[in-house]
Amino acid sequence: MNTDLGIHIEHSNYYQSINILNSISTKHPHAISLASGAPDNAYSHQNHIKSGMAEFENYCSKKDIDYNTIIHQYSPTKGIANEIISQHLLKDYTIKTDARNIITTLGFQEAALLAIFCIFKDSSECLIIPDPVFPGIAGAARLARIEIIPVPIEIFHDNMRLELLIKKVHANGKKVKAIYTIPDFCNPSADTLTLKDRNSIIGLAEKYDFYILEDNAYTLFRYKGKHIPAIKQLSDHRVFYIGTFSKSIFPGLRVGYLATPQSSFSNDYSHLATTIKTFTSVNTPPICQAIVAGILLRYNFSLRKFNKERINTYKQRNEIIKKEVNERLLEKPYFNKKSAAEVSGGFFINLRTPFKFGMDEVDECARNFNVIVLPVSCMTFLQNTDSDHLVRITFINNDDEKTKKALKNLFDFIEHKLIKSNQKI
Repeated sequence: MNTDLGIHIEHSNYYQSINILNSISTKHPHAISLASGAPDNAYSHQNHIKSGMAEFENYCSKKDIDYNTIIHQYSPTKGIANEIISQHLLKDYTIKTDARNIITTLGFQEAALLAIFCIFKDSSECLIIPDPVFPGIAGAARLARIEIIPVPIEIFHDNMRLELLIKKVHANGKKVKAIYTIPDFCNPSADTLTLKDRNSIIGLAEKYDFYILEDNAYTLFRYKGKHIPAIKQLSDHRVFYIGTFSKSIFPGLRVGYLATPQSSFSNDYSHLATTIKTFTSVNTPPICQAIVAGILLRYNFSLRKFNKERINTYKQRNEIIKKEVNERLLEKPYFNKKSAAEVSGGFFINLRTPFKFGMDEVDECARNFNVIVLPVSCMTFLQNTDSDHLVRITFINNDDEKTKKALKNLFDFIEHKLIKSNQKI
């Protein structure tokens, strides 16, 4: 891996994938995007800001807190809504976390950086990440100059093979210090860790003395099946739990949180993370925190209740994707049921194409067929894998008719490519 950080990030498609997609969207403004992971803007209402602020002001009045000062002045680095976020974690995820172990952050990215700076101490320590995976965590690790070990998703889900990999890393003089996971509806693979998978990772963490970075970005958006306990709920003392309100309220808030381990041998991590934050962002804007806190208070700490309509809409759009894929592609020789695995939640579904789908295909598809998708290959470090044939389709942003039109255009592009290359369709 290139040790020059600037060159590596500047010229890597993995780290530049979002910028590249944004440039394609700008270049082809009339193309329908099935690539963006941003939540549907239809559920971001101005009154949420006003009512959230009012609710938090009322809360401050009852608690004898000077609302004017806490909103307009420098606020505590750790945050002003930690107790409320703690209640939210208990209500929606059954996670018991002391408010003293919560640091309110500037979204996921700062939370990930704080966790990494807390955990890693020297150059021999490594971070295991599933591959493919969204570049946010890898980018944070690279900024901290931490070595990343990308692990194919099929190995990540196989406890025996994952343990063999950890042993191999240690035999080579390195130390696995942490594993990162999105247990529910991972981006971009859309897969979910089973309860057995989660307990297996906990067992490995205990056996080989490493930490777990657990990202809950999509946990709230389950459409079917039973809720699976968070790793943090199953075993707290090795888990740094990273949350964000970007998907469940709206991204413009830029509010997230880090819940550090609580056990006696690691109870200094909350203080350490807070100290580190004083030298990065100083504090998370209190106005944004107040909106989040007010919404949580208004809905009795539950974002499941706040997002009920949104979750139902996303569920319906997921069904549309499944229906369109089945009706349009199921009879094609190049397509089978495994080409588009069903998902139980989240924002994405993956479609396997009969040819490699890279950035050139994205541009051609946008230019000639007016639809933009995200190739999974731009979110992998590994070469010549099944990811080369996968595209991630987002089903949350467009209404029913727009989604159907975009899918038709995408399917037409696939057939066009096959005809052009004289493959059987």
